[in-house]
Amino acid sequence: MAFIAYRILTPPQNNQILNAPDGTHQARLKTFYYTQNIPSYKIYTRPTGTLLWKNQLYLPSYTNTPNPTASLQWTPDSQRLDLLINQSSIWHHITLPSDSH
Repeated sequence: MAFIAYRILTPPQNNQILNAPDGTHQARLKTFYYTQNIPSYKIYTRPTGTLLWKNQLYLPSYTNTPNPTASLQWTPDSQRLDLLINQSSIWHHITLPSDSH
């Protein structure tokens, strides 16, 4: 019964996981659709090999562009993570050495 209630209350979602080029961190982009064709985004990061994800961003609805395409991108040095909407950065997170401890 609890599983059925969970499935009813959980909106459709997609997950993307992206490893940093140097292998020290992972990022996860969750895309939710609470209302039809209006995405919401959550971004999580964690050091590689750990279990807990740290919530970095919750964007409740993105209506600036119809049918947006979202993706994550690390810089080659693994110091910056960007959220791209239609290939334009709308948010970024800087990974500091202290984030890995």
